[in-house]
Amino acid sequence: MARPPVHDEPLDEEDETVPSLPWQIPEIVSVVALASVGVLALGGLVTGIARVVTETASIFPPGLGSQEIWNAIQLGSLWATPFIAVIILGALGLCWWQVQVWAQVVDVPEDEGDLSDALGRVRRASLIARWAMVVLALTAAGAMAGFVADVGLNASGPSWPIDVDEGASLFAVLLLLSAAVLVGRQVLVRNGLSILGVEESTDATTR
Repeated sequence: MARPPVHDEPLDEEDETVPSLPWQIPEIVSVVALASVGVLALGGLVTGIARVVTETASIFPPGLGSQEIWNAIQLGSLWATPFIAVIILGALGLCWWQVQVWAQVVDVPEDEGDLSDALGRVRRASLIARWAMVVLALTAAGAMAGFVADVGLNASGPSWPIDVDEGASLFAVLLLLSAAVLVGRQVLVRNGLSILGVEESTDATTR
């Protein structure tokens, strides 16, 4: 005789939060923005590799000089601009806003359903923020690679205005990314405090 399904067994905490929640507009916008930046970074990498392959095929005897390498790096890092840093900062800002809104529900829940939904939203915002930090690191690396490549390309001539322009762009990117790091840390810290507060409340109730 088959064993009937058991419905009163407690579910895993992760299973009853994030997967079952519908996606809200701020979450969708954040994910799409980060995915778009990721596509740009992948396109830049492919473009740089294609440039290297093309330059290698057009040179006889085969081999690459420093100028060809710098050209490939510069071409592959053109996507890492201050505009991209603003997009990442905006995505993290949406995550921060989501966490702030739902953390209030976590602190004073009306019922268990509201608490479960709020925790799911906070965890999802934290997960998006973690991915944003990865994209953040890629953007910083791309901006620095582009600046180094520009300096390498223009090292043999008096082209300091170009280097200054690229340096200002790099500084703007790093400044925006620094602000994004601070916002991302706030999201992750608030997520930890929310979960800790729920655990402490649960322990106090069971005593």
